[in-house]
Amino acid sequence: MATILIRNASLFSPDPLGTNDILIINDRIAAIAQNVSVPEWLGPVQEMNGKGLFAVPGFIDAHVHITGGGGEAGFSSQVPPLPLSKLIRSGVTTVGGLLGTDGVTRHVDAVLAKANSLEEEGVSSFIMSGGYPVPSPTLTGSIRSDIAFIEKVRGGKIAIADHRVAPVSAETLLAVATEARIGGMLRGFIGMLIMHIGAAAEGLSCVFAALERAPHLGRHLIATHINRSPFAFSEAAKLVAKGGFMDISSGLNVQTLGPDTLKPSEAIALAM
Repeated sequence: MATILIRNASLFSPDPLGTNDILIINDRIAAIAQNVSVPEWLGPVQEMNGKGLFAVPGFIDAHVHITGGGGEAGFSSQVPPLPLSKLIRSGVTTVGGLLGTDGVTRHVDAVLAKANSLEEEGVSSFIMSGGYPVPSPTLTGSIRSDIAFIEKVRGGKIAIADHRVAPVSAETLLAVATEARIGGMLRGFIGMLIMHIGAAAEGLSCVFAALERAPHLGRHLIATHINRSPFAFSEAAKLVAKGGFMDISSGLNVQTLGPDTLKPSEAIALAM
């Protein structure tokens, strides 16, 4: 029996609970309290000093290119698949996998296989079907069927306002968002559509045109990479006002994208 006792950690669950000890037996938290005493029958106890450290629930990162990203500057620029250690070091215990720009040498089936691999290694996982191009790359022929028949699929993906895809019309967005919605209905949850937002001047105009005709789709839409610029952020804020969601990308900053980029912490503060 493996027993670990973490002393004097600042605990969040997710509300602040103050300084506490955490007793872990095998793979379960057995007790959370101040000054936990360990019964002798538990045998050897590994004690860790958590003073000055934070203990929080595992994070959910719902947008990760788990099969690797990159590839826009030749095959040698491809980012390798994500190792488990990267997630664990970041405190992520649930990961959502999806395709990035490259839907040619990487496919949705590889995303599903990698998600299953990470689950076997000890983290929870789900995936989004689709990708940059339209029609969407899928496993069964449609995002709707992918969600309905494959347990790990929780929604779809599309890219808009980006130079790497053809312009997306309101009609196209309505069709893809409805696929995600109906697939989720068949499974008993809200099917989501993650919308990669590029830097093109049209912003979310096709999204707002679609919502004029089908406002019920608002709660199914997630705009991602919205801290790439103040304009993208303001467009996403309008989407939130219509019932949608914004996804702030932790990997976008002045160093990676340029001077107009909002720091993730700044974007979170503005959103709140």
